Amino acid sequence: MWFASEELTSLDIQTGVRVSEIPLGNVFPTSITHSGCGTMVGVLFKESGSSSTIGTYNILSGTLISRHPIDGRAAGGIWRHGDCVQFAAVRPGSITVWEVGFSSQLPPTEVEFFPTPNDFDISSQFLFHPTPPRLASIIREKTVTIWDPRYSKLLLNFVDFENLRSMSFSSDGHFFACGSVAGMAYLWKESPTGYILHRKLLPNGSGREASSAVSFSPNRQSIVTLRDKNLQLWHTTDSSSTSSVQDREYRRTDQFIIAFSPDELLAVAARFRECTATVLDLKSGATQLAVDTNTTIFALGVVRSAIAVAGDGKVITWNLPTGVDALSSRVDSNDSVRETTIYRPYVVEFESVCMSPDLGSFAVAVRSWPKDHYVLGYKIYNASTGIHLEWVESQGRPWFTPDGREFWVQGKPPGELKGWAIVRNSESDVDRLEPLDPTVGPSRGPPWESSHSYQVTDGGWVLNSTGKRLLWLPAHWQSEEIYRRWSGRFLALLHAELLEVVVLELLVAE
Repeated sequence: MWFASEELTSLDIQTGVRVSEIPLGNVFPTSITHSGCGTMVGVLFKESGSSSTIGTYNILSGTLISRHPIDGRAAGGIWRHGDCVQFAAVRPGSITVWEVGFSSQLPPTEVEFFPTPNDFDISSQFLFHPTPPRLASIIREKTVTIWDPRYSKLLLNFVDFENLRSMSFSSDGHFFACGSVAGMAYLWKESPTGYILHRKLLPNGSGREASSAVSFSPNRQSIVTLRDKNLQLWHTTDSSSTSSVQDREYRRTDQFIIAFSPDELLAVAARFRECTATVLDLKSGATQLAVDTNTTIFALGVVRSAIAVAGDGKVITWNLPTGVDALSSRVDSNDSVRETTIYRPYVVEFESVCMSPDLGSFAVAVRSWPKDHYVLGYKIYNASTGIHLEWVESQGRPWFTPDGREFWVQGKPPGELKGWAIVRNSESDVDRLEPLDPTVGPSRGPPWESSHSYQVTDGGWVLNSTGKRLLWLPAHWQSEEIYRRWSGRFLALLHAELLEVVVLELLVAE
């Protein structure tokens, strides 16, 4: 895996460990290809104006092998051919395909030479496909053409008034797509007489006009179009003119929430405000139970024998199946063992609701309106009876300690701390709250901080208590502290962009 900014970083995607870091300087990488053995890489750089260079690097040592300027304008990306990197450069009147060995320090050598069409404008937007050779270009944003340079034959000449912008060939050159500013995309299919229009890809949904980017899957069977915030997936083999296979808006959704059992054997997770929760076996990593809660999920709790879900005006409890029935089971609200009605909570944000790890207490943020203004605070309930214990005035991020005996709020601004002891009567029902001394602090820190002094740096490194690097979180796993949860050696990643909750177990001894 490679990430490029001021440096090119090689990562082992299994462990997240960095293999090498290659400084780039003030150049911008536009295309990357690996050698067959995976130990070397070729990089195409765009520099000032239209000039480009090609460089090869040793991944293991992170060193430069060779770097050469490109004579002409680079026509698209680079590709691997055997033990070499190949690329195409366009000059007035010609297209030249060059290659340079991954491990060679010699200059690139010419592989093929083709003439361009007589009316070809080198300042236009163009794209070269190597096998079979094809040169696509957009002329004044109104006309798209495809030229067969080997046989000097025009394969497509299409005129539209939609401000054409983006182009893409399938891996075998059999399909070609072009997007427009208005969101329309066109898909052509190669025939004996040239490229013929196969589909018009009409955008679904609304949004600001934006260039429709197009991209093919490696097997050419699918194409993705991106317009504004709408991502659509189409089948290239489907001849339907307007319908899409999948239409998904690319947007932030609610983040995940998670609760760990006190013995760290189980976890229960769900996306905030959705209706399905999943119980995970932390020892095996397998899904033990799926729960259709039939309520909007605000908070979760799990112990070895039961789970509880705090929903919209209720707390619902299920017993966990045992034995053979514990594997990949599914239950719904009809299988619950208890449903407790509570005051319908006014949820301010996703961290405004929490449940104690022992499933005994439940806290929800509410607003109180004394006189002419409102005050933020928390109502504390007995989760099994629904009895309201007390309202405490406090703003911030709440949590219960693992034993369920303390409730704390890390206030705003950060550092302002308030805490209460939960005093139970002889029947183990919640009785009352008693303020705790904030200078003494909680018996256990908040769940977004590690009890083993692990840390996550701004760069995505997970460090142990001595500052040693344990693993690196890929870019799409990184997030702010508020979207992480710790429980002993386990770290959960919860931010909205994830498709599912990520739970990591850190096995390195302290």
